Amino acid sequence: MNRLLPVFASLAAAFLLAGCLFRPLADSGATGSTTIRNTTPDAIRRAAVPVFARHGYTERPGRFPRSLTFERPSGKLGEFMFGSMTQTTTFRVVLHLVPLPESRDIRINPAIFRVNNAGITGFEHDTRMLGMWSGQLRPIFREIDERAAGAALRSQPAR
Repeated sequence: MNRLLPVFASLAAAFLLAGCLFRPLADSGATGSTTIRNTTPDAIRRAAVPVFARHGYTERPGRFPRSLTFERPSGKLGEFMFGSMTQTTTFRVVLHLVPLPESRDIRINPAIFRVNNAGITGFEHDTRMLGMWSGQLRPIFREIDERAAGAALRSQPAR
């Protein structure tokens, strides 16, 4: 039995690895990521800016069309939890826009940062938040999806 244990362990590892390798590309991605079907980066930006603005975020210069960046002040609770008497705290959301191969779909991979002294050159310090924080963005992503999905199909000339 002891000689069969390594064989069973290798088979289990192979099945586990095969499951990861055969996962559909549309279902892969980082924690909190979402895929918007048949869209363009411009359509995502047109949808995201007003949606994020309603939630208190402002757009910041970024690396569009590869990513979009939004920031908002943390509020009193955030200042209490993450700030100090001398530092302001801001939440920064970076949406990495990843085009999926052989499709018109774009995956949004969010990264959330807590930024102390945002915008103060030499004193700004950011800390990446855990992936579970991106769950707060789920309602925002649903609305962006409703507004931006299908934009690639709408922008094609009629034949």
